[in-house]
Amino acid sequence: ICEAIDQTRGWFYSLLAESTLLFGDSSFRNCVCLGHIVDEDGRKMSKSAGNVVDPWTVTEVHGADALRWLMFADGNPWVSRRVGTQQLDDVVRRFLLTIWNTHVFFTTYARIDGFDPSSPAPPVDERPVNDRWILAELADVIDVVDRGLDGYDVSSATRRLERFVDDLSNWYVRRSRRRFWRGVEEDPSDKAAAYHTLHTTLATLAQLLAPFVPFLAERLWQDLVVSVDASAADSVHLTDFPVADPRWRDEAVLGAMATARRLVELGRQARTDSGHRVRQPLARALVAVPTREAEGLALVRDEVADELNLHEVELAEAATGVVDRSLRPNFRALGPAFGQDAPRIARALSELDSDAAEALLSGGRDGDLALDVEGQVFTVTPEMYEVVEMPRTGWSVARDGSYAVALDTTLTPELEVEGAARELVRAVNERRKEIGLDLADRIHLALTLEPADLGERMESAGHLQAVAREVLATTVERSAGSDRAGDDADGTVSVPLGTLGTAWIRVTRA
Repeated sequence: ICEAIDQTRGWFYSLLAESTLLFGDSSFRNCVCLGHIVDEDGRKMSKSAGNVVDPWTVTEVHGADALRWLMFADGNPWVSRRVGTQQLDDVVRRFLLTIWNTHVFFTTYARIDGFDPSSPAPPVDERPVNDRWILAELADVIDVVDRGLDGYDVSSATRRLERFVDDLSNWYVRRSRRRFWRGVEEDPSDKAAAYHTLHTTLATLAQLLAPFVPFLAERLWQDLVVSVDASAADSVHLTDFPVADPRWRDEAVLGAMATARRLVELGRQARTDSGHRVRQPLARALVAVPTREAEGLALVRDEVADELNLHEVELAEAATGVVDRSLRPNFRALGPAFGQDAPRIARALSELDSDAAEALLSGGRDGDLALDVEGQVFTVTPEMYEVVEMPRTGWSVARDGSYAVALDTTLTPELEVEGAARELVRAVNERRKEIGLDLADRIHLALTLEPADLGERMESAGHLQAVAREVLATTVERSAGSDRAGDDADGTVSVPLGTLGTAWIRVTRA
């Protein structure tokens, strides 16, 4: 049973008292006590105050699923719920639309490629690590939601579902997008693995969501399952609650991907600090992880490199050889410990050069440093100093505890040309959208590059061929140079390519 908190002394008490008196037992197996529904400002809703939300209006504008999810997921059941346009808009944007956009992404490409869910699926253990990771996450979600609903713990179940939907959209689909985009002839087994993995994930997600958002779950099920399988259950609400396939479980992959995502976060921070956007390729990164996670890094090294647009990721000791470390004294801790000797100790710490500081730190134990000051040795504990790191020229370093990423920020001419090609791909794809081309439409690309030798450099390195593949260009018509001052009426637009020059592009349907 469940009721609002204001029924504690009324209906709840009467029910319990009568049952105990008559039968000597509780009248319910489980009781959920709900908080009040209040308006956006936290005031209790009442007709006299004029702040009552019409449920029919809410359903018309936002949908019943949005209201249901807000009630389930916005804190524990006994906490008062703020219900208003802002809260419902947030549910739709942050959660429901994320699911829907992922669904649309899959169905769009599945329709283009004619994907058949009944076709043979590659074995799970032979699929790319990203596929194995999302299926391992799916197995964990099934466990958590099943446990939560069995124990009337809706909050834990919905929090785990929200995290999973975010991971599915903002990591798995984003990282796998090119696998759906590129031609099946490039790697048919990889594309099949991507389709089967995402189809399985979305169909199972529909079953997990069914008790919470029944209408969206039903639409997913109809589109993903019923429309392609005549033998499937007519409704998601007629299926059993999902059970995780044992082949999906993979703790090693879960741990390795968690490490990868932490390194990616640090790598983005290092890129931001260096001023290099992710679209600009870099040569390499040195990464440091806790010893227990070093072995798993081999599983996801390529994921880190691709996400950060690096040619190579190397495992190394934390920022070895790429930062200069110095020691900054903490006078508040030194004073009480050493009294009149504190100024001498502080000065000695400050005057250590990078090599001396490194030697002192490496010789310390548990952070305690044996500092020699004019022939007298003092033990300096970790709270008495701070380690200051300054990246050496050509490197950008970000650290979080035992994790560190050091980016080699030196740009060679080859890397700059590759970055210009990436910028060109982005611009052509934006132009495709602007002129209303479908995802599968092939194009003719007219391309002019200045200076003239930029095109030769791109072509000799194979970048122009890669650009053509990425933007689905059947032909690339390239001019040697241009004296254009701006965009043309024929649809030609200019694209700045950083310090290397400018491109003029014209995109037409093939």
